[in-house]
Amino acid sequence: KYTVKDWAILWLNEYTGNLKPLTVKQYTSYINNHIIASIGNVKLIRLDTPIVQKFYNRLVKEGLTPKTIKNIHGILHSMLETAVEVGYIRVNPSGACRLPKVEKKQVKPLENTDISNLLGALKGDKYESLYTVDLFTGLRQSELLGLTWDCIDFKRGTMHVYRQLQH
Repeated sequence: KYTVKDWAILWLNEYTGNLKPLTVKQYTSYINNHIIASIGNVKLIRLDTPIVQKFYNRLVKEGLTPKTIKNIHGILHSMLETAVEVGYIRVNPSGACRLPKVEKKQVKPLENTDISNLLGALKGDKYESLYTVDLFTGLRQSELLGLTWDCIDFKRGTMHVYRQLQH
């Protein structure tokens, strides 16, 4: 009796309680903006691999990046895997789909002269310390902003990153 939309809403409400709030927020956004918007009216028992594959192909044509499509697939796959576990469908129709290839971007670190120039340009800036820590650690913004003094062990010269600042 469930449509993909019905199951998606139920799954979000009942099966994502162990996830972090920001993760649930991202899942909700992907589900509402892509999954429900495209295949939400399909009956769950009628959802098959060709329908899901057409959905992914449409996302490619709409210009979504392969990484975003992979994220959407991960959510849909997990959602449908739970439907299999509870007996609403026999097999997960997303399992046999072909996703666009995610190409990793080549990381090009700064040269020593670039680092010196950047540090020189930061001199006196109110965020100089923040940028300097980021430059030499590569932390994500949320990790960097979540640092507190107890994260730093000056005797050992180590830093522990175990929280993030999120809103």
